Amino acid sequence: MSWRAEANNFDALTNQLYSGHKLTGFIVLWLMALRIVVKVKNGAPVPVATLTTFERIASGAVHHLFYMLLILIPLTGWAGVSAYG
Repeated sequence: MSWRAEANNFDALTNQLYSGHKLTGFIVLWLMALRIVVKVKNGAPVPVATLTTFERIASGAVHHLFYMLLILIPLTGWAGVSAYG
């Protein structure tokens, strides 16, 4: 998509690629919102008993980082599309 944009090749295929990309980001954002609602309602699964304290902290931190990224990346894409069209 970026190559097509740099070449000023804005045809129907380019439009479809951009539309599909935006739709995918929007779907990911809504699925993450749904996942957070389900997680708040049902709670998180219990960690495996064999994990050390460090492993529990690290896995929790990475898990929360993934949640943040899966929300922030579509939001920044949405902001970019809203600001620059």
